[in-house]
Amino acid sequence: MGSIDVYARVRPLLQRELHEEAPRVVQTTDDVVAVQVETDGTLRERRFRFQRVFGEATSQAQVFTECALPLVDAVMNGASACCLSYGQTGTGKTHTMLGAMDGLIPRCMGALFERIDAARVSYVEIHNERVADLLSDRQSLDIRDDCGVVGAEVVDVSSFCLLYTSPSPRDKRQSRMPSSA
Repeated sequence: MGSIDVYARVRPLLQRELHEEAPRVVQTTDDVVAVQVETDGTLRERRFRFQRVFGEATSQAQVFTECALPLVDAVMNGASACCLSYGQTGTGKTHTMLGAMDGLIPRCMGALFERIDAARVSYVEIHNERVADLLSDRQSLDIRDDCGVVGAEVVDVSSFCLLYTSPSPRDKRQSRMPSSA
């Protein structure tokens, strides 16, 4: 049985927030996120501990090397692995996972295709407790313990480049990238 590691990444303030001189309410150390929360007019600090906390200046490469590359290694050794991003809107999930082709998903796929010749991939999104297939128009898939996502389109790809250039029926509506191999 494997373990679950939980990491936190704090994004820098947005330009709008800087312009509005928004206060910094989040402070970090290597393994703690401290958040200033106002409750009933009183400012209180809440602390949360993680395996590792990545502060505002952390690069995509560093997050990949410390969080996701060990998962690629585990998969290559026969284990199952999952890397997911969770948080409120605007907290940097898409930037961390996709970035400008430098996020965790493209880096993981690049690392895999440095080691393998071909893969069968599906590409699903879980949002508001609904599973959508991003390679087809199927919007409401089921996840089962014994066989994973039921009914997801599976495609064979032989290179990292093909993975990102294959047209998707949903490309016209949104810009997403494959997330699992």
